This record gives sequence, C-alpha cells and structure tokens, in this order.
Amino acid sequence: MRTSSNRDKYLISLASYLTEVSDSLNEQLDAKELSAFIDREIEKLPAKMKEVFILSRQGNLSYKEIATQLNISDKTVKKQINNVLKHLRVNLDEESTGMIAVTVIALFQK
Repeated sequence: MRTSSNRDKYLISLASYLTEVSDSLNEQLDAKELSAFIDREIEKLPAKMKEVFILSRQGNLSYKEIATQLNISDKTVKKQINNVLKHLRVNLDEESTGMIAVTVIALFQK
C-alpha cells in the first residue's frame, strides 16, 4: 500500500509538472505568434508610418525626439502611432476571430 501511495504521489507530481511545462510552452508559442503577427503587420504599413512606429517602439524615442528627427510635428507622430495601434488592434481581432472559427470547425469535424 505504501508503494502504491508513493506511486500515486509521484504520478500526481509528474502530471502537475507536465501541465506547467505545457502551459509555459504554449505561452512561449503564443508570444512568438503574436510577435510574428506584429512584424507582418508593421511591414504592411506605409513607409512614414512604419518609420515613426519603429522609432517609437524599437528605438524607444519620445514623440518629441521622433518629431525632431523626422522634421514633423509631435502631434503628427502621436497621430501616426495611434493609427498603427488601431490598425494592429483591428487586425488582431480579425485574426483571433478567424483562428477561433477554424478551431470550432475543426472540433465539429471530429
């Protein structure tokens, strides 16, 4: 009985560990997919909007620094960043909705 109890504890511990590892891997895959999605969407942007967004997010420049560097107003920079974020949100919602629909269809086909 003691061996059986130890085996059960071991199996429970192993199942818990595998669940944690699986969740961690899924989170890492989700993060990579999101990063790839954002990269694809940024590539589709008009050149100036893309440049402003990259300077802001990857260059970590302030709106004022970007405005000075590109010789545009800081209000233009703010508007461009807001437009990019709106574009990403809309397309991410569409992408998520499409992925959910594919998953639901796949579940019903089984």
